[in-house]
Amino acid sequence: MGQAKQRGTLEQRRAQAQSRIEALKPEKLLCNECDGETTDIQVLDSRGIPGVEAVFGGQCPKCHGNILAVRGTPEAAEAVMSAFLSANGTGGSLGMQDTKGEFHKAEADINPHRD
Repeated sequence: MGQAKQRGTLEQRRAQAQSRIEALKPEKLLCNECDGETTDIQVLDSRGIPGVEAVFGGQCPKCHGNILAVRGTPEAAEAVMSAFLSANGTGGSLGMQDTKGEFHKAEADINPHRD
């Protein structure tokens, strides 16, 4: 029997994967721009991105900016954030939100349009 079949049916494996991602989901996302916060958090598809466990997104209710949170290695998180900001044609602020929900801003912002 194949290894996947030993872990259950396709539906069971999907449910297990979704449960793992939901367990990583933060209670709130903090906006890097205005310090607003949202609890309306969407799970974004991160399958196949090396070093990434999960990606979450939301919109700041104060400034209406996009908030993106990446759970994974620092290098993978930076790559995902850079790609997101470049695709949206905007700059942004990088930081880390700890498990207590406190935000720690990075020393440098990301600007995909820098020379």
